[in-house]
Amino acid sequence: MDDMYHFLPDYLLEYYQKHCRGEGDMLIQLGITFQRSMYNVTSAVIQALRQALLYPLDDENPKHLLKNRQFF
Repeated sequence: MDDMYHFLPDYLLEYYQKHCRGEGDMLIQLGITFQRSMYNVTSAVIQALRQALLYPLDDENPKHLLKNRQFF
């Protein structure tokens, strides 16, 4: 979080200073924000992958599993 803090744009630095209870809390809030954004990105990739595959991931048909593997 220290690295993120050092490269934080001025407008975000002002926002966090205004809404946090000191530098320690600011680092915690930065971590929470980062975790949320990574969760959103991961969820979006999983949802897109589910739509892109030819067959559902839990399909037990060996031919369908092979087609999904070939997709990768």
